[in-house]
Amino acid sequence: MPKKDDLITELDRSLNLLIQKVTRDILAIIKGKISPSQFAILRFIRECGRSSVSQVAEELQVTLSGVTSLADRMVEAGLIERLRDDADRRVVWIDLTEKGRQLSAELERLRRGMVERYTRNLSEEEIEGLNAVISKVLESSEVGA
Repeated sequence: MPKKDDLITELDRSLNLLIQKVTRDILAIIKGKISPSQFAILRFIRECGRSSVSQVAEELQVTLSGVTSLADRMVEAGLIERLRDDADRRVVWIDLTEKGRQLSAELERLRRGMVERYTRNLSEEEIEGLNAVISKVLESSEVGA
């Protein structure tokens, strides 16, 4: 029976390979449409709704100037819009435009198809179990973080 240390080593190798494959496949999905950083902003706003530049920067762990620069290009491309806060004009919100919503929906559909391909050999029960295990791993990753 393998020792826990050997199992952890194998898991580390497997996760590394999976992360490489997911990254490569996501890059293929977005290629020619949007940059990886812009994709991250699009996903964040799609999931969380209208957000401030500082919220996006904090979530993506990038600088305010980095998000501002990306947002400039996304505004020019018609993917997001800037909105001033009615109560505090210093606050700038960014939100998806209709074009941004459409692109985001298309990319999410393609991404979901990727996940479906990855799990096509799993039963519903196995997917359920995998979700439970991943949830526990994510919980553990938050402890002491």
